[in-house]
Amino acid sequence: MNLFLKILLFFVSFVLVATSLLSQKVLILEKRSSLKSRRYYQGDEITFRKMGDKT
Repeated sequence: MNLFLKILLFFVSFVLVATSLLSQKVLILEKRSSLKSRRYYQGDEITFRKMGDKT
């Protein structure tokens, strides 16, 4: 019984770690007035600018 619990715990922890390593991390920006959405994946460079700033 004790061996079964150890194997079960190992299997569950392995599955949880494996799924978190294979997951995609995506930032999705959507506007209420538009059906389009922008997706930014890990490693994409995002630059922010203030409205009215010319640079």
